[in-house]
Parts: sequence; C-alpha cells; structure tokens
Amino acid sequence: MKNERTDINDPSIEGIFGLNLALERILQNLSDGVLLLNSQGCVTLCNRSAAQALELSREDLLEHPFPPISPEFSPDIKLESILREGKPFHCSEQTITFPNGEQKCLDLRIAPIFSTEGHIEGGIVDLRDRTAPRTVHDERERLLAELDATINAINDAVILYKPSGDILRMNPVARRLLNYDRATERKPLGERLANVKMERPDGAPLPLEPYLSRVLKGESFHGILGVLKRDNEENTWLQLSAAPVFSPQGEIIAAVGTATDITALHRADEERIRGLLMLTHDFRNPLTVIQGHTQLIEARLGKAGLDEVRCSLNAMNDAVGQMSSMLADLLCLAKIEGDKTVYQKSDIDLRDFVRRFLDTNCVALDCDRIQVQMSGIPCHLPVNPRALERILLNLLSNALKYSPPKSMVRLQVGPDTTALKFTVADQGNGIAKEDHCRLFRCFGRLPNKVRDDSLGIGLYVARRLVEAQGGRIWVESDKGKGAAFHFTLPLQE
Repeated sequence: MKNERTDINDPSIEGIFGLNLALERILQNLSDGVLLLNSQGCVTLCNRSAAQALELSREDLLEHPFPPISPEFSPDIKLESILREGKPFHCSEQTITFPNGEQKCLDLRIAPIFSTEGHIEGGIVDLRDRTAPRTVHDERERLLAELDATINAINDAVILYKPSGDILRMNPVARRLLNYDRATERKPLGERLANVKMERPDGAPLPLEPYLSRVLKGESFHGILGVLKRDNEENTWLQLSAAPVFSPQGEIIAAVGTATDITALHRADEERIRGLLMLTHDFRNPLTVIQGHTQLIEARLGKAGLDEVRCSLNAMNDAVGQMSSMLADLLCLAKIEGDKTVYQKSDIDLRDFVRRFLDTNCVALDCDRIQVQMSGIPCHLPVNPRALERILLNLLSNALKYSPPKSMVRLQVGPDTTALKFTVADQGNGIAKEDHCRLFRCFGRLPNKVRDDSLGIGLYVARRLVEAQGGRIWVESDKGKGAAFHFTLPLQE
C-alpha cells in the first residue's frame, strides 16, 4: 500500500470537506483497521486495513450496520448499548468466522464519539489482526504441553534450566528424588543445591554446581556416577548427564539434566560380585590341591621311568593351570567391578611410571619385545595408578600373546587435544572388522582363537578401567594386518 503524505496546510484542504479528505487520507495510511460509525451504528468511513481484515469490500461496509452479518463475530458486540451508554468496549481476542470456516483473531476496540455538547454522535472502531501472533502463541502452548507430557512420562529425573541456572521445568521423578517443592524450585541455584549431598562412588564429594555452570557455558557430560546421600534413607545411586540447548543462532537458551536411578542395578551388581568372589575362591582351593599332588606324582613317576604316565599327568597339570588362569581372570573381574577406589586419581610422572611398570612386570611380560615411544607428554597426569597399570598389563600381554615370536610390540603415548592418547600395536594376525564390536564385552572371546587359556575378560576390564578414568578405548585392525588398541585419558580432572 502506497503511503500518501497529508499536509493540512495544502490549499486544496478547505472547510469541512477538506478536513474530511485529510482525515480519510490519514486513516488510509494506518496499519490498524479503522471504521467510523454514525449514531445508528452504520459505517460512514473505513480504511483499506479494515476491509482487508474483514475480507469485505469497502462498498460492502459503507452505509451498512456494524458488525456486518458476515463474517460472524464472537463474542457478540452490543453496539446499541455502547452508543447509547457511551462506554468504550475492548475485546483482545475477538474471533471472526468466515463462511468457509476460516477464523481470525482480532484485537477490537470501540469508542464513542461525542459532540462539543456531549452528545454521542457515533463511534470509532479499531481492528488489529492478531491471527499470526495468536497462531504463534497457540503453537508455543502446544509445544510446551507436549514437552510437559514427554518429560512427565520419562522414568528418569529430568530438569530443564534457564541460562541463569533457574529451573524452567522439572518432572515429578526429579521432584521426588531431590525432595523439591514449588518454593524450593524458585530458589537461587546455590540455595537449591546446598541441601543436595552428592558423592562419587569412592566417597569423595561430587559438587553439582560447577558441572551445571560448565554446561551453561556450552559443555556437556554423560554417564557420571554419583551417590545421593539422604538422612535416614538408603543411598541412591545415580547416573548423571547434562547438555546445553542451543538456538538456531548458536546461543545457549537452556540446559537439560537427567539422573537415572541405578540403585537396583548397583545392588544386584554387588551381590553378583560377592557370589563371584566366593565361587572363585572355592574353586581355587581344590584346584591348588590337585595341582600340587599332580606335580608331586609327576616328579616321582619321572624317577621311576614311567614317562607315558608322566606325560598324562603333565597334560592334567596343564589343564589345571588353564583352569587356575581362568579363575584368576574371574577373580580379577570381581575385584575390578567391586573396587570403587579405581575412581580415585593422583598426579603421576608418566615417564617414571612406565619405567617402573616395565621393571616390575619384566617376568610377566617379555619386555625386550616392547618398544616405547613417548613425546609431548605433560609433567603430570591425573589417573589412578593401579588402574593404568592393569590397563597396560592387559593390552601388552594380549599383544605379545597373539603376535609372532620375537616380533616387536609398540607402546606409543602422545597428546590428543584435551587428552593423552595411548597406543598398543602388534604385528599379529589382526582382527576382522565385524569382530570389533564384541572385543570389549565381558567374555567377548573371538571365534577361531588360537589360545584358549582365558575367558576373554581382559579387554572388558581394560574398558571399564579406562571409562572410570573418564577416557575411551577402541581398536583399529583388519584381518592379517595386526592390531592397534588405543585409549585416551583426560589431561585434567
């Protein structure tokens, strides 16, 4: 619509007619729909915006009563009482329905026009089309209702935070878990978390406010184990995760945090570990007796010259040794699963640690075949020393076991962005890509494996220990091309 500039000093605008012309020009340039009514409620003047809002021509409006018969107005407008009593009328959500069933939402105002003597001579109607804002509002309310229904149906605790740290939404599971009421939800972040006592699995404090502050700056974290301590109640084991929510422009507009109650799983895990420990100890005792006696008999038969029987006993002794090795693996697994101290870290000098590790394990490992390469490593690395020792022992012993005799195994350590990357590479037969997924599972032995003296839990234990340190582990290999096992450890706590 072309705006026409109205100059009231224009010589063509003279007298009453000229003022009416100026008024009409001004009204035509308004974005709001405007209609002037006479004392009988008929339209004497309307602008283009009013005709467009009502989807009628000006001819259909002029000299006709307001509101028109079509479209239908809801709620009804009592125009006669407005013009008789002189009271302004306002409806912020006036619905008009067209014959085809479509609807519009209008902000409608009607005000009486008084003469200089105070008589009501007519009225002025202001129409503002609010259909688009109302559609946006309705869509927003629909999405919020879907969001509430979704998080309320989730069996985990879910909390949505504003960028300020205030709670935006919270499902019933989170309220029960944290014992929050509506008043507590509205408290500042520090006050809300003051009464939440969270610990790490090793008993060290786990402050939540620093984690949330980092998430509101763009970081995310997943699967952190925490123990919620509550007076006179059983401890609740939780798996915590959180991530920021970004707008299309890349701004952080919210954060979402979740807590999964794994108390039942933890309790079942502890019972399984206790049973496993008892079982391995019970089996190892008679095996030790059997092995001791077979070795004694073997020695006596050798002196008696019964070499054939001695060979049979030697085979039995080897089988007992394999069973003892398997039970040792089970015992190691049980200890690792039940040992919460693996989460405790301390700063170590990595070069000195590797040197002492090789010296200590020179009998268990063929250290002459291990080539160590370290470059760009920090002065100190925050890690649990016993965990790192077990990880390296498992990976290096596997690499040596499944490599050709006298072939070299490479241990390489170097920086990898915010972490330190370890690589153990061998020159063995390699691992087919389709078998990579089962390597780090518990009892994940590969088909057609040459050696059968283990249960296939060494890599599983290594994975659990790496993840407990906040790192990850993976393999790169193909059939006939050797294998390279990589794992990372974060450089900062």
